[in-house]
Amino acid sequence: MKRRRFLAGLTGLTGAALLAGPQEAADAATMAQRLERFLTMDTAGSPATVTQLRAALDVARTTFDACRYGDLSAMLPKVATAAQATLAQVEGRERDQVNACLADAYMLTSELAVKLNQDGMAWVAADRALAMATFSGDPFAVAGASRAVAIAMRRQGRHEGAVGMLTRTALDLGVDRGTPESQTLQVYAALLCTAAYSCAQNGLRAQSLDLIGEAEQAAGRLPEATSRGRLPTPANVAVYRVGIHTALGEPGVALDHARGVNHRLLTTPERRARWCVDTARAWEQFGRRDRAVTALLAAERTAPQEIRRPAVSTLISGMRYGAGPVPSELHALAIRNGLN
Repeated sequence: MKRRRFLAGLTGLTGAALLAGPQEAADAATMAQRLERFLTMDTAGSPATVTQLRAALDVARTTFDACRYGDLSAMLPKVATAAQATLAQVEGRERDQVNACLADAYMLTSELAVKLNQDGMAWVAADRALAMATFSGDPFAVAGASRAVAIAMRRQGRHEGAVGMLTRTALDLGVDRGTPESQTLQVYAALLCTAAYSCAQNGLRAQSLDLIGEAEQAAGRLPEATSRGRLPTPANVAVYRVGIHTALGEPGVALDHARGVNHRLLTTPERRARWCVDTARAWEQFGRRDRAVTALLAAERTAPQEIRRPAVSTLISGMRYGAGPVPSELHALAIRNGLN
């Protein structure tokens, strides 16, 4: 009940046939064009079974986690259009399952659009994900899609609306009743991490720290067997702390948290690269461009396509052309990755 009052107070074919070939090269503009054609229904698919769709989505998630965004931009339209074609041929429980698959495909599309700084497409995809998740009746799909919508809202400056949506969705999971399942705790923590970061970007320090503290408590209740999952775990929540304190203009605190992250528990290249990039932002804000470059080089070794994202490209350009000395390694990093 205490937890509920806390949150309420803050509320205002074969699987392989569906996928692309390995390591497909594509720049940000090409990836965005693929998503745009898909979201404007300029593609068509053939029906598949639920098992095939789930297998394809598992590969797509792994591809996202590996930061192979070029591959993913080619995969997602195939998976989603196959799911869309399947809907016309199924009924009952099977239709609910296909709707949940389609929701997952749209959620991944929204996540990729965010990586590409395509905020309009991210919102469109997230809204479709929420509609499909609602049709499916799957509470985890609804929660994940709601989080995607809130991220899109935040990136359009709608911070208060995003936090309200996230906290209401978190309350609906009922974590304060009984003994919640591990997946429930992870989804709950994911919602609160995003809400905390949204508050930090809006300058709401106290609310942000309360929310991330609650997320840490939820992640801390996870069994050891789930402590290395894709969804928020103690290590993943710690990475959010770095971004939160940087957004609040507290780079020294952010760097303390960055040093405390156990990178061995960040099991995907995407999470490890995110930790490196967030640490680079904190070092840059702290006035140590040399240390920021070291963190960016670590990100490049972990996931080169993460370095080429528009937001990271902007960070690198700002460091190269800003006042003060510029390490030679930074110029070399930019040239290697084709950044201006």
